[in-house]
Amino acid sequence: MAGRKPGSHAQTARVLRLLDRLTGRRAGVALRDLAEGLEVTERQIRRDLAALEAAGHDVEIGPRDGRATARLLSASARAVSVTRRERYTLLSVRRVFDVLRGTPFFEDVESLYDKLTQSMSADDRAELTQFGERFAYVPDGGTKPYKGKDEVLDALQTGVLNRRLVRYGYRAPAGKRHGGVLAPYAIVLYRNGLYAVGLRLGDEAPASLPVPLPSTRPFVYAIERFTEAELLKGQRFEVPPDIRL
Repeated sequence: MAGRKPGSHAQTARVLRLLDRLTGRRAGVALRDLAEGLEVTERQIRRDLAALEAAGHDVEIGPRDGRATARLLSASARAVSVTRRERYTLLSVRRVFDVLRGTPFFEDVESLYDKLTQSMSADDRAELTQFGERFAYVPDGGTKPYKGKDEVLDALQTGVLNRRLVRYGYRAPAGKRHGGVLAPYAIVLYRNGLYAVGLRLGDEAPASLPVPLPSTRPFVYAIERFTEAELLKGQRFEVPPDIRL
């Protein structure tokens, strides 16, 4: 897509994900784990940490258990009391999201899971590990591939949360390609696959948008079939009040 420096969008998205992974972790996160989770080198992680510091975040890098570890000094983390039943339910939710491995949704659930378990005692964490054999989720029909769709999912998720337009490219099941501008209303998990629901506004962003958008039946797009997606600057939209998933 034209109009941006190559790689700049990917780095910005990665730095934001890095901030999410560090926030709330009092003990910090090993640079090696950050690099593996974000699929970059430790050298790149250090550059991204420098970008966080330049943005005003107080980052400390030091040794912990023999490994270089980064943590946010300004981030506060309060201990959360979690019952045994809640710990089991927490693990169950995490297991269900295994079908979305390779997506920001899986990463967010895993990050939240790790943050909550950090506030537990050593005995509670050991018990939670044992719970792993007491709940299983077996998807009917297998899972869908989302490798390489990070930027697509980031754009669509931000579009849904902030009501922002998205320029996209898409490959239909028959192989025909099309694209344009989409107002994404929601993301749906259906039969172990992710779908974007929204209104296609044409090939180019309109000069102005009706508020709210017209009550036209939205389209449904399988996210693994998106070839690209990018947030558009400026305009925001409002979902028609009578639209129901």
